[in-house]
Amino acid sequence: MRFLLLLIITLFYSIGFSQTFIVSADTLEGTFISSDTPSDSILITNISGSSLQLSFKLLTNTITSVPNLWSGYICTNQYCFPSILDSGVLGVFADSEKGLINLHVSFNSNLGTGVISYKIYETSNPSNADTITFVYHLNQIVGVNTFKNTLRINLYPNPVTEKLTISGLSNLISPVVNIYSLDEKLILSENNPSQIPNINVEDLVPGIYVAIIINEEKFLKSIKFVKK
Repeated sequence: MRFLLLLIITLFYSIGFSQTFIVSADTLEGTFISSDTPSDSILITNISGSSLQLSFKLLTNTITSVPNLWSGYICTNQYCFPSILDSGVLGVFADSEKGLINLHVSFNSNLGTGVISYKIYETSNPSNADTITFVYHLNQIVGVNTFKNTLRINLYPNPVTEKLTISGLSNLISPVVNIYSLDEKLILSENNPSQIPNINVEDLVPGIYVAIIINEEKFLKSIKFVKK
């Protein structure tokens, strides 16, 4: 609990009150076999109230480097590039409009773990930034896909007005979803399996919130969302 509280406090300070965009997930992670060719996207939503230009910069790439030597490329909502691009502009987005980073990977039968992380930032204010990360584990040349569904937890729609849908919880034993405001107050807690997939947030005051997903008292993921 001490670690979880520290994590939540750190998260709130990192969000800040001047945030102009949110990401749909901080990290996507999965375990695959060599025949898989995963394609995964993280969405970026403009919540500034006006048009906003966003850019991206590569922070980590162990996917296409030694020893993995996997193949990969990225797409945005505007273009697909032939490689893992070092930097670029996502585009100019109207209020509530979404952009994305879509990562495609081919494993080339080389066992290992690869990580790609990007800094997403406001072009005119680079200090207003967030980091997104893709983590891939290849542990079998042939066999059954052992994808970690619990690490693909996501929520939508974002922004939300009434029902907040949370996906990726079906294999969890006793999930709990806690929703916090930016001043660190617990606003809503749901542990009823029949209610968790579609949480009613209609009565929440419009603003930015953080959903903390826990399973068997262990932290799994935090996701920021906007209540309109």
